[in-house]
Amino acid sequence: MAAPHARSSTVATTTSLGLLGKRLLVLAMDDSVASQVALAWTLKEMVHPERDHLVVLTVSTYKTASGLLGGGDVKTSKRELKADARAQRICEYAAMHIGDFVKQMSVPLSFELVTLKAADNDVRDVILDYIRDTRASMLILGAHAGGTVKRAILGSTSSYCLHHAAVPVIIVKEEGGVKAG
Repeated sequence: MAAPHARSSTVATTTSLGLLGKRLLVLAMDDSVASQVALAWTLKEMVHPERDHLVVLTVSTYKTASGLLGGGDVKTSKRELKADARAQRICEYAAMHIGDFVKQMSVPLSFELVTLKAADNDVRDVILDYIRDTRASMLILGAHAGGTVKRAILGSTSSYCLHHAAVPVIIVKEEGGVKAG
């Protein structure tokens, strides 16, 4: 059975945002160039500081090791630590760029960095669960240039979310194009 999602946040939780009356925009990020492009696009084209709250969502996901060969807990711990370090780097990158945006605009921006932990869970489901649970207004993702064969075999997180999210989804392509659904 998959482990439940654990949540950590650097700012007030989104459950308290209903009182603020702000639109909740969720930008799901990984460590790809496509996510970096999506963050830049979101700050430049989508966020309106006076009416929006931006959540940068990262998912620290890792596979648990089976205990059949021994050392399973150690392998799982190492994988978890690596995943957490990767998520931390993503959050630091996002915070730096949001800070630059706030300085440039001279306007405060309501935002938070959220990292969910998911052992053996599909990132797509973790993202969609978060969107549902927080009653987000919109989901924004970056799209890798993965190719047709890769998408057919592995699936695409952005494509899956586009077709299964209960909110509007904007996909920012690595090359800079935008697709809305």
